[in-house]
Amino acid sequence: MTFRQRCGLALVILSFVIWGCILLLPLTSLSAGDQVMWGGIIYGISYAVFFAGIALLGKEMWNTLKAKLRQRFRGGRDQGPPEP
Repeated sequence: MTFRQRCGLALVILSFVIWGCILLLPLTSLSAGDQVMWGGIIYGISYAVFFAGIALLGKEMWNTLKAKLRQRFRGGRDQGPPEP
C-alpha cells in the first residue's frame, strides 16, 4: 500500500469518527437549534473527508476494500442465491 493510499484509508476511517461525533451532540448544553446546525456542519465535514479519502485511495483500492467489507459482513458467503 502506498503512502497516498494509507492517507486515503486514514481519511475514510477519520470520516466515520467525525460522523460519530454527531451522537455526542445531545449530551452538550447547546440549544436544539444549535445542535441541528452543528449536526449539519459535522455531517458535511464527514462527507467531504470521506470523499477526499476515496479520491486518495483510487478506484482499484476502493473496489478491493468494498469487496473485503462485503465478504466480512456476509460472513464469507458468496453472493450467489442460497442453495435449496
